[in-house]
Parts: sequence; structure tokens; C-alpha cells
Amino acid sequence: MSEENITDKQPLIRYVNRQQMSWRAVDVEKLVSDDHPARAIWTLIGRLDLSPFYQAIESSVEEGGRPAFDPQLLISLWVYAYSQGIGSAREVARRCEYDPAFQWLTGLTEVNYHTLADFRVEKQQELDELFTQVLAALSKEGLITLKRRPVHGASNKSGWKVRSKSCRSCRHARPEKRPSVRRG
Repeated sequence: MSEENITDKQPLIRYVNRQQMSWRAVDVEKLVSDDHPARAIWTLIGRLDLSPFYQAIESSVEEGGRPAFDPQLLISLWVYAYSQGIGSAREVARRCEYDPAFQWLTGLTEVNYHTLADFRVEKQQELDELFTQVLAALSKEGLITLKRRPVHGASNKSGWKVRSKSCRSCRHARPEKRPSVRRG
């Protein structure tokens, strides 16, 4: 309060306290709209044969152990993350904390980045096959287009990655295929 604004009575002011914790009720189903891509991805992944992923889970009702994350969840998280241009397990875990689409997919459950990274590494072959099915299905539905896109550096008309003078990580030009996702 400045000197000229001081009066003989002290005003009561409700100050903002950003350090406080708060509890809020969240309707998870309302985090994303009915036509949101996260819902479409969840439905699509649920229609695929995920039995190899479920059979690999070691914990069971009979033998005990910690419950495993649903493979449909982990796969859906990765597919949605890739559709948003995210390839880092740490970034996916961060997005699960605040991004409504990731929160909807997880049902507000925390998913550790290590779980995401381990799943992707341990199930690499199965995921490669599954992602091929997913890309084919999404392409067939017109949700994505598959075309060559440069990863970084300059590119020529054919979409081949071309080493730029400033790019030290590239040793030679290589073709890269990346799906292009149509948003909106």
C-alpha cells in the first residue's frame, strides 16, 4: 500500500496464498471431451490383441505380488504421447501430473517414468508390431497420414534427412519415416 493511499482505518484484504495445498473433486470423465483423441486411442488399443502383454505379467491372484499396470494403459499412454510429439518417459510422467488427456488415460493414477521406460524397453519387439497395427488402423481411419518427415536439419523434397553444417550428431544422411498426425 502506498503512502498516499493510507487512511486512518486499516482495510481488510484477502491476500493470495499460492503455497497452500487444496483438495478438489475431479470428475475424470469430464477431463476430456467425448471426441478427444485420447479416448479414440484408448478404444483402439482396447480392440487389439494384447494377450502377449497380459500373459507376461508375473503377479497373480494365486501367487500374489504387486499389481501390474494395465498394458492397455501403458500402450495408450505411449501412443498418445507419440501422437503429441513426446518420446521421453520423464515427459510422459510429467504430463500425467497436469495434462487433462494424460490424467484421463491414467484415471489420475501416478505412473512413474521408470515404469514407462522399462515397459518400452522390455516390450520393444511386441510394441513395434503393435505400433505397426496402430499406425495402419489410424491411417485407415484417416486420423494420421504416413509420410516422410525430417527429424532435424534441412531436408530435400523427398523428405530425406540431410545433414546440416550445424548438426554434429549426424554422420550421414539417412531416411527417416515419422507419422504425421492430423490434429483438430
